[in-house]
Amino acid sequence: MEYSKLGWKEVSKFEEIKGYGQHIWRHHEKYFFVTDEGGIVEQRVVYELPYRTISITLLSFSELLEKSNLI
Repeated sequence: MEYSKLGWKEVSKFEEIKGYGQHIWRHHEKYFFVTDEGGIVEQRVVYELPYRTISITLLSFSELLEKSNLI
């Protein structure tokens, strides 16, 4: 996972991946993780996620939903 050149204002216009509390966003085939970092003065930071990482995460999440009969 590495810092993205994009900021929150750009990423917030992309498609939000529901179920992750506005932390995972997608634009075409790129995925972004957004989080707040810092102590007293927090900053919103955007990371670009490798496709392999997000595909495993989304697959695991959807399997969990199926097992709990939520979808």
